[in-house]
Amino acid sequence: MTRPRDSMLWVVLPCLGLYLCMAAWFLLHGVEAIDDAYISLRYARNLVRGAGLVYNPGEFVQGYTNFLWVLIMAGVLSVGLPAVPTLCALGGLAGAAVVTLTAVWSCRRLAPGLRISAGVAPVLLASNLGLVVWSLRGLETGLFTLLILSGGLLYLRRGPLGPLSMPVALLFALAALTRPEGVLAFALTLGHLILVRLRQGRAPLSRDDVPGLALFLVVLGVYGAWTTWYYGDLLPNTFHAKVGGPLASLPRGLGYLWKFGRYGTGLPLLLIPLSLLSRRRRDHTRSYACIMTAGFALYVAAVGGDVFPAYRFLIPVLPFFYLLVADAVAVVEERWRHRQATARRWWAGEGLIRGTLALVLAVLALATFRPSSAFAWREWRGGNRYTRSMLMVGNWLHAHEPPGTWIAVNPAGALPYAADLPAIDMLGLTDREIAGTPISGLGTGRLAGHEKGNGASVLRRRPELILMSGVKLDVDPPTREWNPHGRSEHEIAATPDLYRIYGLEQQAMPDGRILTFLRRREP
Repeated sequence: MTRPRDSMLWVVLPCLGLYLCMAAWFLLHGVEAIDDAYISLRYARNLVRGAGLVYNPGEFVQGYTNFLWVLIMAGVLSVGLPAVPTLCALGGLAGAAVVTLTAVWSCRRLAPGLRISAGVAPVLLASNLGLVVWSLRGLETGLFTLLILSGGLLYLRRGPLGPLSMPVALLFALAALTRPEGVLAFALTLGHLILVRLRQGRAPLSRDDVPGLALFLVVLGVYGAWTTWYYGDLLPNTFHAKVGGPLASLPRGLGYLWKFGRYGTGLPLLLIPLSLLSRRRRDHTRSYACIMTAGFALYVAAVGGDVFPAYRFLIPVLPFFYLLVADAVAVVEERWRHRQATARRWWAGEGLIRGTLALVLAVLALATFRPSSAFAWREWRGGNRYTRSMLMVGNWLHAHEPPGTWIAVNPAGALPYAADLPAIDMLGLTDREIAGTPISGLGTGRLAGHEKGNGASVLRRRPELILMSGVKLDVDPPTREWNPHGRSEHEIAATPDLYRIYGLEQQAMPDGRILTFLRRREP
């Protein structure tokens, strides 16, 4: 007889191996953080230098939403480790832990009797290259997903009828310090706890829940008080730069969810109603997974989705989504085995059951892998190329411009980080004045986070250099025509006396391309 631990290893090790193989394939094509990761790295570097948790020394603006990850970045820099490889490795390990935890939980619920069904959730998770890519991009996605999953599974292990434990509250508090959506995850967990208790005829909350609730509220309260004191605002500056009025971003967000369902999750999604037919598993995993998945989906729709491919905002709830799919497959396997035990027909043989379900799992994995691989590879290849171009320009500016030279740019990540010069973020993510500029239709644009701008504000601050057209890099011979990107660039290009104040300059970059930018004429 197969021992439960052996049965678990048969699921965990292949799924973990699949994830590691996918990660290795991407890493063989280059290790590089996404451009946005360098915004957080710039904050971390200034903290290590003693300038504070700021983008530009002396400007206290919260242009990040990943406080805990920024502190980890600062720790990496302070001990002299290479930032990008270390952060990519940490994110990759977090992603591997997510796959492992999902496999272990699925096995405890379904194995050894339903070994094929137990493998559904971790196999689909490892086959979705969105998790792989966004864990390796230098951002907090892998860590945030791990904290949400760990908190959720620990909550389920203790059960909603038991007290809300302090370890559960601590994990969700750490998640909330990693991304603001951690507050949503804790609220959904608390909502599930209350609903289950009310259904059982019990009080929604008890005295035993107070320590856990108090821990979460104290951690978030202290952090909120500190951000208000330090930055003068409870909300991050990125909120003002990205979020429009109530429901303004909903159409774009619904489109984001539609594409997510259409490309890669459509077939698994169709199976989820089957999970409602299961009557054997009363551990509340199914209802909790439904609440977490639906809650995050509604939130992502409300904020308008994300600008990046491979559906980064939905990665944190993929484990819960795939646990629902596993429940659906388990319903089929249970009923088929019941027929085998009662009817003894040829079509209910053990070998045929396992073979058919393995084929179903392979089809689901392929249906997940193929579309996600296209999005993930596009992000990896295009993102690496873009980030390296920005680092090249930034390094050139660092070598050729004196310290303290102010630059104005749209991409506020790798280029300003490498240039190590004070910078005006023309999209407003790290700029309070631009983020606070009122515009009509905020949240309805095609690209989330790329709608704010204020050309007059940029020109009033008289930066020495303005990099237009995003960053204009041309092969020789270069053009002298602008293709303005974003509101700030459009307003700057339309300024009547622009070329009285600024002149065009072109410089050859190390890769042979020509950088065209504006340099201030007046002293």
